[in-house]
Order: sequence, then structure tokens, then C-alpha cells
Amino acid sequence: MYLGALETAGDAQFPPGRFPGEPGSDNVPVEELEKGLSHRLLWVAADTVPIAFLLAREEGEHLHLRQVVVHPDRQRQGIGRALVEHLENAGRERGAARVTLTTFEDISWNAPLYERLGFRILDDLSGSDMEYLVRELADQAAAGMVRRVAMSKSLENKRAKLEI
Repeated sequence: MYLGALETAGDAQFPPGRFPGEPGSDNVPVEELEKGLSHRLLWVAADTVPIAFLLAREEGEHLHLRQVVVHPDRQRQGIGRALVEHLENAGRERGAARVTLTTFEDISWNAPLYERLGFRILDDLSGSDMEYLVRELADQAAAGMVRRVAMSKSLENKRAKLEI
């Protein structure tokens, strides 16, 4: 299973109408995956095939979690959490101030899960160094994605214990 198929399987778990188009119609472009790989911001969990991946990008002093996907058959095993912890550790090593993301506010494995991982919803992005989040939320709204929020987690100087 390649990453596009993994992403399509993950997207199919969302309620109908939450993403524009059919599951897989808006997969991360290969060029973006290649850029993540070259910047050491793409991680893949696999046994004999990929079962999860996380893609991030640098945004000034922040690392922005672009996408995390765990195959439906492998969810609820801590794999996604481990990938997010890995991103946080990479951010600390790079000297990043925080990790940010955008997600659905009302889907249990989105904002509520990230809140349990220490992320907080950003209510006011005006005048911040996170203009990229304002643009991303606007682009998502223009594409028909509703109930999206921006979230952030400050990175402390300690490394989280990583178990994948």
C-alpha cells in the first residue's frame, strides 16, 4: 500500500461531506511528500507495508502538522500518538517554538484527541506570527470544509519518550 492509498483509506473514515470530493480526490501531492522527505519532516510507520504517516512543514519558528493518517485497521493502537510525539521531538531538536495544525473541531479523533495530547485551540490569530494558519483555514473554508480550527502546542525543552 503506498501513501496515497493509505490516505484514501483514512479519509473514508470521515462523515460524508466533510471533505470536498470523494475520498482520495485531494491526496497530498507527491511533490509535497518528496519535500517533506528531503526536509526530514515525513515519517512512515510500517510493518510489511505502510500503516501510517505524518507529514509536517516548517513555518518560521513553528512546525506545522500537515497530515497524519493511520490505516483504519491499525487505529487505536497509539501509532498516531507516537508519530505526533516524534514530530514534537523533532521540533525540539530543531529549536521550534511550537507545533501547529488545523483540524475538525467536532470529530472525536481530531480536535478532541489533539486536546488530550496537549494542543489548544487558537481562538484569535490576528496579529500573530501564524498568518499561515489564517490562510490555511480560509483555503479550507473556500474548499467547503466546515468546522475547522487551528491548534497549537508549545514545545518544552524536554524530549518525550517515544515508543513506536
